[in-house]
Amino acid sequence: MSRDLPPGVRVGAMISEFAAPSMPRIFGAAGFEFGILDCEHGSFDAETVAAMANVAAGTAVDLWVRVPAIAREYVGRYLDAGATGIVAPMVDSVEQAQALVQMTRYPPVGTRGISVTRAHAGYVVASLPDYLSEANQRIEVYAQIETRVALAAVDEIAAVDGLTGLLVGPNDLLGDLGAPGQLDHPALREAVVTVVETARAAGKSAGIITGNRDLIDLAVEHGADIVSVNSDVGYLLAAARRQLADLGR
Repeated sequence: MSRDLPPGVRVGAMISEFAAPSMPRIFGAAGFEFGILDCEHGSFDAETVAAMANVAAGTAVDLWVRVPAIAREYVGRYLDAGATGIVAPMVDSVEQAQALVQMTRYPPVGTRGISVTRAHAGYVVASLPDYLSEANQRIEVYAQIETRVALAAVDEIAAVDGLTGLLVGPNDLLGDLGAPGQLDHPALREAVVTVVETARAAGKSAGIITGNRDLIDLAVEHGADIVSVNSDVGYLLAAARRQLADLGR
């Protein structure tokens, strides 16, 4: 029986360790549609973000950056470098989601600083008002739901105008639920369904960040249209272990 994902589901992966600017091209060669550069847990600096974003701009792969915190110095800088989306971890409230959206949008709808002789604008803008309006519509903004507090406020968070979608972060959510590593825990499965269905009912995208196929299938079954599967390190380890096992090592 086929387990193919349905059409319309975007598939990507985390860039968690390797800082090579060519990573977006490698992801594209593998068939991914997006990469999430993990600046929450990873050790990537601003120059690495800029280098990857510039390479990604010449490919069909979207580069989203998971920020260390919802803060102007991260969100605006990464967008100016050319990232096409922002993923914010640990979004627990409407206020945090609204602040995130504000930082990603230019005035009059947001507070993003205007500097267009940058990579995100191709360094030349013919009409500043037109560019600002287009950029406001184009940027993707995702809130990760990773705590019980966030689950309790998920309806209100999903309704925040300008938010592209919600992403479930299973590992931190399980930690907050007191069941770390238990990917088959009923409370996690219930949370995945709740987040996905709530986001879709609000007209937003919904997804999950995991390498667990059962959770992926559960999320997609309930309407998820974004799946971030595993990471650069995960794929390297899996392939290396398979090769070594084939060599009897």
